Amino acid sequence: MGRVRKPHGLKGHVTVELLTDRPDAVFASGMRVLVGNTEGDILPQQPELIVESSSYFKEGMVVKFDKINDRNTSELWRHRYLLIPINELPEPEDGEVFLHELIGMTVNDPDESSIGEIVETYELPQGVAIEVKLKDDSTVLVPFIDEYILSADRHSRIVVVETATGIFE
Repeated sequence: MGRVRKPHGLKGHVTVELLTDRPDAVFASGMRVLVGNTEGDILPQQPELIVESSSYFKEGMVVKFDKINDRNTSELWRHRYLLIPINELPEPEDGEVFLHELIGMTVNDPDESSIGEIVETYELPQGVAIEVKLKDDSTVLVPFIDEYILSADRHSRIVVVETATGIFE
């Protein structure tokens, strides 16, 4: 959900780089946060943290956690990834999917004909891209933006892509 960047002030606040599009829900007062790595694995013997307060700051948030009470302690949390259990995530809105749900989804063209399956996702500086394995076993990298993605349905596990852009040729 985020990555601790650095301490902020002397009382244990930290700046957090946001890795979620719902920071108000994830970093709301009372929310439980776990420490993990980029693959989503929880790091052993790391305490769970409870959000005491949060506010937007520059391109992220300043967050105060219950177990981080001074600058020296907050310095130890630098570059740690913050996770929440999947069952505690707020449900995505219609037409939205979690990034981890994309793997294995069927990719259809606008006429609803299957053209492949999503085999990988990539978080690039330009945004998220999906790797689609086509029926001939070749793969195509598709930016996950409105120009290419017409719809994504997490319940039917189907992503409809715009094929008229020429990306599949």
